[in-house]
Amino acid sequence: MSETNEAVLLVNLRARRGNDWFDSAKEVLEQKGLHLKAAVKCQKENQLLFEANKAVAEGVRLIIIGGGDGTLSSVAKVLIGSKSTLGVLPFGTGNSFARDLGIEPNVESACEVIVHGQECLIDVGRAGNDYFLNVATIGLTTQIALQLDHKTKHTWGIFAYLFALVKALAIVKHFQVKLSLPEGEYTFRTLQVVIGNGKYAGPFPIAPDASIVDGELIIYVLEGTSRWDLFRFALSLPGGHQVDLDNVPVFWTTSGTISTPHPIRITIDGESNRRTPMDFGIEKAALKVMVPLDFMP
Repeated sequence: MSETNEAVLLVNLRARRGNDWFDSAKEVLEQKGLHLKAAVKCQKENQLLFEANKAVAEGVRLIIIGGGDGTLSSVAKVLIGSKSTLGVLPFGTGNSFARDLGIEPNVESACEVIVHGQECLIDVGRAGNDYFLNVATIGLTTQIALQLDHKTKHTWGIFAYLFALVKALAIVKHFQVKLSLPEGEYTFRTLQVVIGNGKYAGPFPIAPDASIVDGELIIYVLEGTSRWDLFRFALSLPGGHQVDLDNVPVFWTTSGTISTPHPIRITIDGESNRRTPMDFGIEKAALKVMVPLDFMP
């Protein structure tokens, strides 16, 4: 068994703040009493996954990951069902997962949560044979993801999402989608479908009452296809009130399948590497993660 204060620190250098904040995070964690068995700068996802698998196999209690939502999502599958707990250093741009957990995107606050916070079991979404922490989407959000690149996010930070949104609104096209849920089958003509596990998709809330510990996925569909529908939808995003629009059907469920007449790219936690059709579900209380002492899901 590992010592209770032993940890491994793994940082994705491609994350917006990965390289800049690595040394500071290492120093602060050690000052707060953690013994870092290893502290590794990872240039590629394969290296990060190798190091995470190694730490899990060695029984390391706390595996600290520095990166954005895509990085954290890719590592989650390694920790699910293990005895290791995830520590989150939000070094990305959107940091939706950290926002869900109430972790501020700065070194001191995040390290304080890792060392002196509490363990919490959270839900994890399933996309085919993979997992997601935040959202799986098709349509507008995928176009937003395609407009983003590492250079833009590094330069503009959270504002990069606003620039990408403007570009995406100009080029997104409507499509037909079918949702097969335990409650029934539904077909829509749409510009956007979101399947959410937690509360946030990028910087925007999925819904005011969405939660990462309620054992359910929330799905919403933008049923309108006009530019006016898109405009109303975009205006509602900052507060998560798009789910209150009369042309946005909302479903709460635990599993289902999403399909389209022709394969369409799906974005999963910011990474667009899968296409429809896709089955999805939720793994309840599947991942242990450090959260603030006052965490209120």
